[in-house]
Amino acid sequence: MTSHSDKGLCDEERVCATSSNSKWVVFNIALELARPLARALDVPLRHDVLQRTRITEAQTELDAVSRRRNVRGAFALRTGVELPAHVAILDDVMTTGATLAECARVLKRAGVQRVDVWALARAPSHRG
Repeated sequence: MTSHSDKGLCDEERVCATSSNSKWVVFNIALELARPLARALDVPLRHDVLQRTRITEAQTELDAVSRRRNVRGAFALRTGVELPAHVAILDDVMTTGATLAECARVLKRAGVQRVDVWALARAPSHRG
């Protein structure tokens, strides 16, 4: 876990744990955002399509080029997954887009014709 407050912890992928009444509850922020959105749009929600193939370095201190290099080849399609022609990937916060771009690349190579990226927020660029 890399960031924390007095009530909870989040890792690099914003899978968070928070304590409530001495119990830890683990949740994925993007997935929690996707659930009501999928219901409202009447589209299927899949969170089991891609899997991480290797552990990557924490991206918080990496520049854009290093982030792309860090996640290159870090995801693969799960065995036996059937994909539609059009997929949307949802993220809570997009920084450089390196992880989203790598996920989209894997989906496109697997035959998806169109990949949309939806992000709730965009982190500001630190370029001078």
